[in-house]
Amino acid sequence: MPLTPDQIIKNLLRDYPVEALEFFNEEILKQYGKPVKIDFNIQEIKKSSHFDRNMKNDMAITFTFANGRKVVLMLVEHWSDKAKFDIYRFAHYLIDLSKRFPDAEIFPVALFADKSDKWAKSPEREIKILCLDETYLYFKYRLVRLKDHEARSYRNTKNRFVAVLRAAMRRDTEKKVLLAIELFRSYSQLEEDIRTVIKNMDAIDFFLEITASEREDMIRIIDESEDRGDKMLTLSQELKKRGFEKGLQEGREVGLKDGRQEGLKKGLQEGIQKGLQKGLQKGLQDGIIQGKLE
Repeated sequence: MPLTPDQIIKNLLRDYPVEALEFFNEEILKQYGKPVKIDFNIQEIKKSSHFDRNMKNDMAITFTFANGRKVVLMLVEHWSDKAKFDIYRFAHYLIDLSKRFPDAEIFPVALFADKSDKWAKSPEREIKILCLDETYLYFKYRLVRLKDHEARSYRNTKNRFVAVLRAAMRRDTEKKVLLAIELFRSYSQLEEDIRTVIKNMDAIDFFLEITASEREDMIRIIDESEDRGDKMLTLSQELKKRGFEKGLQEGREVGLKDGRQEGLKKGLQEGIQKGLQKGLQKGLQDGIIQGKLE
């Protein structure tokens, strides 16, 4: 099953919830300090939503701090197409969260990782319901668009959540291979668990849209590097493995497609042949019968 952007964001949030909060709103951590407990509430919120049975919140994380104060970070599903974002549905999410966590502060975030460099029009940012001079409902959220950030600006980041998502930020497309190597190297230096590094290679690969030839260039550059280190050597081997597996998968798909086309062609030919034979036989029989009648 192919990897989806939603899965990438979910996995990164589960791996680095505090670093995600730091990226979205570092003032919360500055004011409350480091959280002492973190809970992922996604299933609870999915089951308790009382507005629309088909509505679901992609990720909600509860941070509990030393003073007992709670902040719920709400993140809607990853949006690769801003046209699909619905602020009214998002407001429903917020109301649902406020009902489930009445004593918590809630910080709503909408994360966009679309590919376009600029937006011709931004999504709706707030909802106001007014009558005369009185406001009856007001809703807004924090919009975080990765393309508004330069990948090179975070080159020295210590934030592992950001280190991976640099791949979805604005970049020099002509230097994609070198950027990919730099992302792998810098991220592997921050993350001690090589299994997590290998897992999140998928995210970097996905957002940079690495091609087979670019992967080969990466392997060559890494292997020729004098300071590649054990982790980079492991990543090079992982790239080779993925290239091999992708080649096998593409080979299977091409073979299956060719097999289907050949089968269709053969079936069509056999059908025409049988049709001609039956038509000729029927014509002969009809001719004989007609001749006897005359």
